[in-house]
Amino acid sequence: MGMTFATYKLDKPSKHVTLAKILSTNKEMIQDLVPQSWWRHEILEPAGEAIFLEIVEDIKAMSFNI
Repeated sequence: MGMTFATYKLDKPSKHVTLAKILSTNKEMIQDLVPQSWWRHEILEPAGEAIFLEIVEDIKAMSFNI
């Protein structure tokens, strides 16, 4: 993680994480072909900071249920 971050959605009943498709048949290169649009949140901007802090609060709340 750098100055930008990506978010994903988890469907709890199915335990399926929703991601966009990575269009590659070369399994060695998949890590280098993640769509730039996934990294749309800028942590140094107010909107990105708010999303990041919301995630932190969600994780803290979930940790009480472990």
